[in-house]
Amino acid sequence: MHLVHNYVTFAQNSRKQRRPGILVSEDLKKALRDRASKIVVLFGIVSLLGDFKYEGFRSILPVLVESLGGTLVALGFAWGIGEFLSYGLRLPFGVIADRSRRYWLMVWTGYMATAISIPSIGLVKSLSALVGLYSVDRIGKAARTPARDALISELRGIGTGRAFGLHRAIDQAGAILGPLVAGLVISITNDPRLFLLLLVVPAVVQVAVLLVTQREWVRQGYTIPLQRGWNELRFAELKGTIPIMLALMLFGLGLFQIPFVLSELSQSQMPLAYALAQVCYIILAMVWGALLDRVGIAIMLLVYLIACIVPTAMLVSPFLAAAVWGASWSLHEVGFRFVLAKLVPTGRRAAAFGLYAFIFGIATMAGSIVLGGLLEISLHYGVLYAIGVQAVGFATFYAILKRRVGGALVSSR
Repeated sequence: MHLVHNYVTFAQNSRKQRRPGILVSEDLKKALRDRASKIVVLFGIVSLLGDFKYEGFRSILPVLVESLGGTLVALGFAWGIGEFLSYGLRLPFGVIADRSRRYWLMVWTGYMATAISIPSIGLVKSLSALVGLYSVDRIGKAARTPARDALISELRGIGTGRAFGLHRAIDQAGAILGPLVAGLVISITNDPRLFLLLLVVPAVVQVAVLLVTQREWVRQGYTIPLQRGWNELRFAELKGTIPIMLALMLFGLGLFQIPFVLSELSQSQMPLAYALAQVCYIILAMVWGALLDRVGIAIMLLVYLIACIVPTAMLVSPFLAAAVWGASWSLHEVGFRFVLAKLVPTGRRAAAFGLYAFIFGIATMAGSIVLGGLLEISLHYGVLYAIGVQAVGFATFYAILKRRVGGALVSSR
């Protein structure tokens, strides 16, 4: 109210009083956009610091597992259980967030879990302790992600696609910086545990920035409106999103995942290819967000077409495939949040984000297992599988769009 009052006063005292309504409207829109952007940037910095920690850790996970006497099977188990917990638990945590309406509590719990667990891994003496602490980190990610996305989706004055695109772009910078700094520290000290212990510093900074973010959210007066009880509605309001979720699930089922791309490179080339993928992710995140706001989710058809290029590019260069993978993953990460924010009513979005993550996590795990088996036989079999599944996904998504022409799926406006 103070903001509106100030702008009204300004308009009344302005020399351009012949069109005060337009002047107030445009100034107010800009003010709301700037304030919403500030919160998105703050959330992005919090996520950047989180990615810096856990992506830095994940980049040296093989070294840590080997130092504790683990085998490749142990490495695969540690990675697999982490991905399962990170995706699979987002559904119950999303439901808890919407039912309890304690979104900020879920966000704080999730980020604190990572802030404590990842640096603590530098002190472990056994493989079981490493897996246990890594599991705490992944559970924390599952807890915070649906609630955080629900909070971002409520921001006014900035397009939903732009908000998620900006957040993902800032967030992903940490995924590049973490591994690069880890490599630098190890090259100087030859001690991966020292890098983990040093992560206490970004953890403290992250807590401080998260506190500022919450205060800014409250200061601007944002709330998530109360909806009818879950005992009455259950998942009724999410039924309309299931076809879209299943169509996007096919993207995960057939995606030629980045580990398979990196497996074709030497150890010295792997970090460079991974960094290239993340750079492409960051550059395109804002582009995808702007296109989604302008065109609508018909843009999501591109995610299947780009994903088809990844395995094809493998036949040319793994570096090219890594870059294309970054482009496809960027569109998916921005796009699915945009879609659900448009289709799901406020107060139900955390559960929707969680449900999709659960479905997508299962699809990604299954697809990776199938693709890995096919690649053991021949690269060409893996390429054919990936392209075939993406083609089915494209056809499915296109059919859904045709049935909903004129609805929320076609335009974001």
